Amino acid sequence: QKLCDTPQYLMTDKAILVQNTLICTAEILSEEVIKHIDKSQVFYLVVPFAKQIDKNTFYAYYKLRWVYAPNLMRILYQCFSECYSLYEIVGEQISAIEKNGLNGCVSLSKISLNNLAIFSEGSFPYCRSLQIFKAKQLKCIPKTAFSGNNSLFYIDCENLADTKDFLFEQPCLGYVHLPLTNDIKHRTQTLIKSDVHSLDNCQQIDRMPPIEELQQFRFNKGNKFQKQHLYHQNNQLNIPLNVRGLVLSKAVVITEKAFENRQQLLFALCPSVTTVEQKAFGYCFSMRR
Repeated sequence: QKLCDTPQYLMTDKAILVQNTLICTAEILSEEVIKHIDKSQVFYLVVPFAKQIDKNTFYAYYKLRWVYAPNLMRILYQCFSECYSLYEIVGEQISAIEKNGLNGCVSLSKISLNNLAIFSEGSFPYCRSLQIFKAKQLKCIPKTAFSGNNSLFYIDCENLADTKDFLFEQPCLGYVHLPLTNDIKHRTQTLIKSDVHSLDNCQQIDRMPPIEELQQFRFNKGNKFQKQHLYHQNNQLNIPLNVRGLVLSKAVVITEKAFENRQQLLFALCPSVTTVEQKAFGYCFSMRR
């Protein structure tokens, strides 16, 4: 996809901005390395050699969408804080995330944490789109690690022995694999599935399903779970806070505050709309088009 009419190049000591892609060759990224870069122009980040990203380096890069960091091991304090549009971090080596390292990344949906060993308080606050948490090496989760995020659906941590009751703040749990954890407290109302646990409101299954099996969704008004969470009693659709896109094929007017605070909303296709009222999309920080 062409993002600019003409190529734009901006060189720094160890960084180059090519159109909307920032490429850095440093092993340790800091604010100093990219101080001449216009953050409003950065949509993609490619850092093939980076092992550590220092504190505040990409703070408030609102338009940053995707990060490729195959050797990244440490995400320090507020490294990606308030990167509202950040959807995916590609990298298999992440072993430490400090406090507020991913604070406010409301669109973050994909990140590999299988090597994560150090998980600080408030590592993922307000990462409201994050539904899958797999961390094979992790042994302890701070209670406030996911503060402001109650969307976790799939949890697989085979070495986790101490959950600090963080599951109690997760009302949408669907699948849980915590073989070393005995006393699990939760408040999920729907049925939880697990291959190792026998907890309240839990169904034993033979195996944890691959993520790919769960990434299929069909809207079904007759489905009990969907009806409970997606519809009002008057049978009108209740747009959830974590909706990612809108297709409003017949809407002519979008009323005041209709989609206010949908911070994960990425796009709205409204071919017939003629009027958008006040604050209809207020505080939709991740909206791109």
